[in-house]
Amino acid sequence: MPVIKPFRALRYNPDKISFISRVVTPPYDVIDAETEKLLHDKDPHNFVRLGLGKTPQGGRRADEYLFVSDILQKWQNDGVLLRESAPSLYVLEQSFRTGELTCRRRGFIGALLLEENGGVHAHENIMDGPKADRIQLMEACRASLSQPMMMHSDPEAEINSIVESVCDTTDFVYSFRDENNIGHTLWRIDDPDMVESLTSLMENQSAVIADGHHRYQSALAFAGAHRPLDAPKGTEPEDYIPAFMVSVKDQGLLSLATHRGVSAGDGFDPQRFLTALEDYFSVKSFQIEDGDSVYREYNRLREDRPLIGCVLKNGTLLTLETKDTENPPVKNAGNSAEMERLPVAVLHYYIFPALLGIEPGSAAESGMIEYSSSAAGIYWGVQSGAFDLGFLLPPIPPALVQKIAEQGERLPIKSTFFYPKIPSGLLIYSHTD
Repeated sequence: MPVIKPFRALRYNPDKISFISRVVTPPYDVIDAETEKLLHDKDPHNFVRLGLGKTPQGGRRADEYLFVSDILQKWQNDGVLLRESAPSLYVLEQSFRTGELTCRRRGFIGALLLEENGGVHAHENIMDGPKADRIQLMEACRASLSQPMMMHSDPEAEINSIVESVCDTTDFVYSFRDENNIGHTLWRIDDPDMVESLTSLMENQSAVIADGHHRYQSALAFAGAHRPLDAPKGTEPEDYIPAFMVSVKDQGLLSLATHRGVSAGDGFDPQRFLTALEDYFSVKSFQIEDGDSVYREYNRLREDRPLIGCVLKNGTLLTLETKDTENPPVKNAGNSAEMERLPVAVLHYYIFPALLGIEPGSAAESGMIEYSSSAAGIYWGVQSGAFDLGFLLPPIPPALVQKIAEQGERLPIKSTFFYPKIPSGLLIYSHTD
């Protein structure tokens, strides 16, 4: 049962910044070095100075975290960041387009009690480097700088009803569109009765981490290291993390596909790889004209059955269908039938280790695989020689992600891409509250 509390957020003072859309950023894990520089130059108060970008391969210098801590304190001293006068919850609405769809996603943000087991379930594995990076950032700042996204069950849609009633008001905190034409509107809830209704209703839910596993696990480890031995769980500010809660039934909760580009190494033999595939898969070959059409063609081919797409050089797209669906090529102890038949599980637990020598969770996995939501980017990466192979995967419906997580299973890393991301910089949860 998830425990949610209102909190006194730190947030940007509109009188001290140019405009909120110029200072918020995407989550750190999608900010590469080039984007980080662009954000840094965009505005002197851009949040990238606090949240930083992707974790560098070799980690960061200790003084980088101390620099962030100094900026956080300075912005509070200068009035750039203000603390709310009363503990509050927040409703966030995002409006966006993806393909031909126009969508709207609504949920609320509160301080979520960190739990190892129980009311909060993870759905995928994480990497050690980003986790260590986020812990060191929390050590320096004594704050959670952004919020992960959580799916909750809300079987009677009671929570959604309250959230929608807040969205019908015009008294918002921020309302803006970002450079990707995604609309964001944030409302504050400090009415005690409404806060009590939302927090009470959440006690009967289950929650699954949709996006932000590294932030959640880092905060959990930080809390375990800093809670006084005699302090009951839930009594210290470090025991909580700000989280965006959205119903799994919300029509705007979209999980898109994340594809893989693989650098297989000097010993890679394409012909031997193709021959080995045919032992377990029905393989069909198609010629693709360009990157714009590769995902469209893959989607057409996989419309009525689960297929893995494999991009080769010279514009070839292979479709891989497991020959014996009752007996997938590899089984991991404890995995359910739903898990074993997922294309992403077959890819990570059979093709990668058995045919390419890439063990799940290994250093080789993080060094040899790049993840992208762009099938065109994977296609052109293969054609240019940046990758030896590309793999295209279907999206996993949120309800299935929830089911797998509640069964105690973990998907391979980067199995989901919940779109759009929650901007970083809307709210900060300070441990000094």
